Amino acid sequence: MNWLLLLMLLVLIAIDYLIGNNDVLFPGFIATGVFLVSALFLVMNPAWNYEISVETTLFIVAALTFFSLGATIGIRFNIYLHKKKIKGFSIDSCSLDITRKWSVLINLISIGTTLGYAYHQYVLARSIGTVTGLFGIILLLRTQVLINPDIFQLGIILNIALAFTRANGYINLFFLIKKIVYKEKMINKHLIPVVCLALCAILTTGRSSLITIVVSSIFDIFFCLRACRIQSINKKITKYIFIGIIGFFVVFRVLGILTEKTGGLNLWDNISVYAGSSILCFDSYFIHRAGINANFGQNSFIGIYNILNRLVLPFGQASNNAEFVFWSKYSSNVYTSLKPYVADFGVLGTLLLELYLGIFFGTIWNKYKSKAPSLLLIITYGRFFGFPLTMYSISENILSQNLALNAFAEMFFYAVIIHFFIKPIINEKLIN
Repeated sequence: MNWLLLLMLLVLIAIDYLIGNNDVLFPGFIATGVFLVSALFLVMNPAWNYEISVETTLFIVAALTFFSLGATIGIRFNIYLHKKKIKGFSIDSCSLDITRKWSVLINLISIGTTLGYAYHQYVLARSIGTVTGLFGIILLLRTQVLINPDIFQLGIILNIALAFTRANGYINLFFLIKKIVYKEKMINKHLIPVVCLALCAILTTGRSSLITIVVSSIFDIFFCLRACRIQSINKKITKYIFIGIIGFFVVFRVLGILTEKTGGLNLWDNISVYAGSSILCFDSYFIHRAGINANFGQNSFIGIYNILNRLVLPFGQASNNAEFVFWSKYSSNVYTSLKPYVADFGVLGTLLLELYLGIFFGTIWNKYKSKAPSLLLIITYGRFFGFPLTMYSISENILSQNLALNAFAEMFFYAVIIHFFIKPIINEKLIN
């Protein structure tokens, strides 16, 4: 069944490539592509001695087919059915219009937040055991978070400050990439927020924050190349994707060694377990699954549940932390994005949800690629939409992470910074 799944996904991704107008960043192509990569790792590790079931194979292909169908519907839905005048901007003339006083203040907030976050993690680690250096802190906290996921209680002020730092970091990351692509000068003023963004990502002790930065960078590069009308954009984007993947896995391995998270595995096994075990774990869950959760969306709408619980409303605790699956000499607790959907909504409910998610992503992608996308969407697409798709075969991030208080606060700061400090040249355009 492993080979059958791989072959079926190859057929599906070829169809996605065609219906997505030969676009390698088409949502359906990405969703199928990451599952294809996971299936490839599953096939390339015969020592795992694991064959997924027919039911799991057919369900994964059906879910991705429904998602691609929805994305096709969404991307074909033309929001510019009628010609009308709208305000657009020229990306090559758009930049951070910020005085030195405000720039210093904003950078100080980001630096202060990063230092405050580091100190918080240090104090937390010291309360648990003996620590030595930054990676010692990360190692100790990561070990504890696997045992007690609720160990990170940052408080309202630090959470808000981190949301601001992330927003400021991703905005400056976009303009840094824009200036590099356009071969402009004055890139130094964007470095401090980006460095703070990266350090805060490392301090989370997880790898997903680093993946988010890589994915956002790829989408920023894509948009800037498209704005420059670069030819053969698919080839260039594919090159940057491979560079991003190689760079990430280098950092992935180094951080794993420094924080002792490799579990004694070699590089190939380490990457294979991270990228390829999700289908195996999902199969283990799918063939032994129980009924639908009693609480609606308990595994999918984690952020909403947390908000309701903070309001002291009588809602149960929500979590997407799953039990480890053991096979051969390996173990993993990643179950693909489909596991929480199946647990919450059942098989038919998941297929329907995949259709709706596909329509949503197709519509957003259509707006992102339009002649006059909003700057807010340009900067945040990779962060809030591209990243969850990239992780689709590993974990659920669309509903659990985006529908959360931290995401809402971060989006608020995006809007504030863009409104007050980014001054694009406005032109009246007739959009066809």
